[in-house]
Amino acid sequence: MHIKVINLKFYKTTSLSHQICLDYITKDSIVIDATCGNGNDTLFLCQKSKYCFAFDIQDIAINNTEKLLKRNNINNYKLIKDSHENFINYCLKCDLVLFNLGFLPRGKQEITTQAKTTLLTIQKMLEKLEFKLILLVLYPGHTEGQKESQVLEEYLKTVCQKKYNIFKIQNINQTETAPYIIGLEKK
Repeated sequence: MHIKVINLKFYKTTSLSHQICLDYITKDSIVIDATCGNGNDTLFLCQKSKYCFAFDIQDIAINNTEKLLKRNNINNYKLIKDSHENFINYCLKCDLVLFNLGFLPRGKQEITTQAKTTLLTIQKMLEKLEFKLILLVLYPGHTEGQKESQVLEEYLKTVCQKKYNIFKIQNINQTETAPYIIGLEKK
């Protein structure tokens, strides 16, 4: 793992995830936005890479992302209304996968990523996807987000340390429900 020193005082968790992404992608990169939401991560990834596959299960998320990308004259993407669990049908090799878990901001909070599905996706990605980094932004501040965080952390403790570096970035002076980042870097 390579360490880049950055000034953290201005970064929210999502902005910090973008800074980490910059160490793993170039203008020649293929990337996956596993949860496109309102399109902010997809826009960032499209601007920094060659091509982005962006997934979401909600029509509103796909529509919001499409509008944002068109407003910014972006055309190097494929929006996929499907679960990230089905990535294998679209992409088997990429430099980076970004998950921004939880629910759609300003959307229905009862529609959220699920611990079981996210875990199955990560397991499939470790088995079938060629990648450099999988980056997860987790939100334990709601019931399913807390469950998702716990399930993923328990599983990731079992992943082979000879094959992967797994790191966690969390503010220790905030509540335990504050968002945080987990990264899985292939060695």
